[in-house]
Amino acid sequence: MNKALTKFSHDLKNSLMVIRGNLFFVKKNKGDKSSFTNKIEDRIDKISADLEHYKKEVAKDKNS
Repeated sequence: MNKALTKFSHDLKNSLMVIRGNLFFVKKNKGDKSSFTNKIEDRIDKISADLEHYKKEVAKDKNS
């Protein structure tokens, strides 16, 4: 269980770093911001998918 949670924690930190970077570019970019906002939305979707995946892994480990 700890292994799955540790992996999720690292993935979450990486995703948040990417989101922060894209938010910086959204703030600084005076032109089209859609590419940055799309990347942020994609990363949030990835976080949700990862969370569901790791929930299943933790549940599977508890049953073992």
